[in-house]
Amino acid sequence: MLGAVAWKVSESEVAIVIEPRVLSSHEMQWDQMGNDTKVRNIAVAWGNSGNGGDASSIDLTNIADISCGGSACVARRSDGTAVAWGSDGNGGDASSIDLTNIADISCGKYVCVARRNDGTAVAWGSDGNGGDASSIDLTNIADISCGGAACVARRNDGTAEAWGRDGYGGDASNVDLTNIADISCGFFVCVARKNDGTAVAWGYDDWGGDASSIDLTNIVDISCGDLACVARRNDGTAVAWGQEG
Repeated sequence: MLGAVAWKVSESEVAIVIEPRVLSSHEMQWDQMGNDTKVRNIAVAWGNSGNGGDASSIDLTNIADISCGGSACVARRSDGTAVAWGSDGNGGDASSIDLTNIADISCGKYVCVARRNDGTAVAWGSDGNGGDASSIDLTNIADISCGGAACVARRNDGTAEAWGRDGYGGDASNVDLTNIADISCGFFVCVARKNDGTAVAWGYDDWGGDASSIDLTNIVDISCGDLACVARRNDGTAVAWGQEG
């Protein structure tokens, strides 16, 4: 049975659904992917038109993955190409970016990042909020995560680097980002989990950036939202920190 998966972006009130659809015989005849293609993933967007809700001019067929921030969205197709739309200055305009051979995508409030199969990555959007990564070595990248106005890239050697607005997680100069296994960014905070089971957080103190009172050992999973983060330990317990309520 074919199903659908939906993502909702609360900041811009944009939702996207990717729905597998069985092609008709006529569609299969003209399908560029060949006559063996019987199912095509169709994506549909709606919501705030200026922030990604209007994708009427975008070819959203053969979609493998999507990511939406607060102002723009990116869709990765099964052939490795990607397309962006939404607010131009906040990630919606990627006309100057080579979005081919794409393996992974991540969008924040004002920025989007794409990781290629060759390990390089590229960022675009609002320069001061993560869109300008010209000073960052984005090679040998294994994972990417974008929050509100900052991004983190994890390399294959276990090091990681953050960039973007300082109070939003863009400044990780006081954090040891070596031996990193996993990364997650929220709106004002980023967290990195290390291979030894410890984790570190940075960003806006009151909204998850200060985890000094939290026991972040024996951690197996991390996740950050807008104003708080959660870490799961290997004994099945979990701990949350950030803004209460």
